[in-house]
Amino acid sequence: MTIIGIAGGATFAPLQQATMDGVDPRLAGTASGVSSTIRLVGGVLGTAMLGALLPARRRCNAPRPPRSR
Repeated sequence: MTIIGIAGGATFAPLQQATMDGVDPRLAGTASGVSSTIRLVGGVLGTAMLGALLPARRRCNAPRPPRSR
């Protein structure tokens, strides 16, 4: 989690600056809001995909319980 926090902090500011560089100052608030929304939606979708795929993979690789007679 520490690595994710450091990497996120190190990349967010430059990416936000690159996004805002070409924007008309009158639209800066809108552009910032859209950028943040896209980042958050991407995080939610990524988390949902991992949450759906990892348990399915774990079930496939789990040993089967012994049969009872």
